[in-house]
Amino acid sequence: MVSRDDLTYTVELLFPKVGFYKLSLTSGDQLVHQYLVNVIEPDTTCRPFPKHGGGWRSEYQLLGTTTGNLEADRKYVIKAQVGDAKNVRGVFDDGQEVKFAKNADDEWEAEIHTDPRGGGHLRILMDHATAGKDVPLLVYNVSRFTSVLRQCDRPVQLGSVEPHRR
Repeated sequence: MVSRDDLTYTVELLFPKVGFYKLSLTSGDQLVHQYLVNVIEPDTTCRPFPKHGGGWRSEYQLLGTTTGNLEADRKYVIKAQVGDAKNVRGVFDDGQEVKFAKNADDEWEAEIHTDPRGGGHLRILMDHATAGKDVPLLVYNVSRFTSVLRQCDRPVQLGSVEPHRR
């Protein structure tokens, strides 16, 4: 996923294997930058979405932040349509809790701010009339790092990411 905020470009990538990858940034047909990315810890799930917990059902919808990997020290809005939940909350590994509020569209919503140190998980839990308390809905990973690329003089787009051959 690539997102832009003023002159900051954020690139989120998942790598399924250990190794070197070449990241090329282009502007039109012009090569702007190339990076060599050394992947030492792959993401073998290769899923861009948060992991579904045991309480997640096919009729539920994830809205807002849909990436499963959250960066350290950032704010995210997480929304989900979970029609039969009595309460929804997020719990970080350190015990910090975020209560979700139900909006006018019947969506549970909260703005969360990840810890500047990063690491760990954010678990989204619900209280359900029949399933009980603390039913797991979603699990987000919280990265220890940020993946921000800055470019000041021209628009930059992700050109290609490919395995690096020596």
